[in-house]
Amino acid sequence: MMGTVYISVDDEDFYQLVQTLLNNMQQEHNEGAVLIAASQLENLLVIRALGNWSEVILACFQKIWQLVRQHWTGDCPQPPRIWAT
Repeated sequence: MMGTVYISVDDEDFYQLVQTLLNNMQQEHNEGAVLIAASQLENLLVIRALGNWSEVILACFQKIWQLVRQHWTGDCPQPPRIWAT
């Protein structure tokens, strides 16, 4: 399975924050369960994931989404219920 998240942001500190989160995710999951990395392309942050299970990738993307929303709004949201189906 593979997935990509695009985030429009012009903040080097935020990029470092995402990198730290991705490193923590890599350590959290079993070795080889997910490969995830981010690239900064001008004002676009591109996060790519490759894994054996879509659930693992979705869980990683949900954490990234929560981090982004918390960074933008100051409040950590709960994922929409539809994402659990």
